[in-house]
Amino acid sequence: MGSGMGGQRHVWIHFTMAGTVLRLKDIFLTEDEILILTFNWYSLFPLIFGLHRRDARRVKELYRTHGLEGLMKTAKKVERIPYDSVVRLRLVGRKKAMRPYFEIITDKKREVFRIHDKEYDYDSVKTQMEKILKDKKIEVVFE
Repeated sequence: MGSGMGGQRHVWIHFTMAGTVLRLKDIFLTEDEILILTFNWYSLFPLIFGLHRRDARRVKELYRTHGLEGLMKTAKKVERIPYDSVVRLRLVGRKKAMRPYFEIITDKKREVFRIHDKEYDYDSVKTQMEKILKDKKIEVVFE
């Protein structure tokens, strides 16, 4: 569990890809809201050459040196989702040939984030999520 934004605890889900035009996104579950930071968009050509992996490494290094605040300043888009609009959160571990993923369902939309981070630890993220979400009135599903 990290801290940032004035020492506030948060859960960091790094190197996710989402959308029909794939976007590199990192997700932070803070004590007050969910933050979705978008760093880049990718067509097929950059994906073939692994530019999304290179960019994800840069994001990780920036987080380690400048924290969440540094990432928020460099993200191309920062989306804030208040917990009172969240209907359900779902964290799914690796299943057969499928990547693990994180799903957010709000009263307005549903979005799925495929997790590409090779260092991703399902059990650790699950434990951190349970701690930070324990007092929230949200359906949380772990699979």
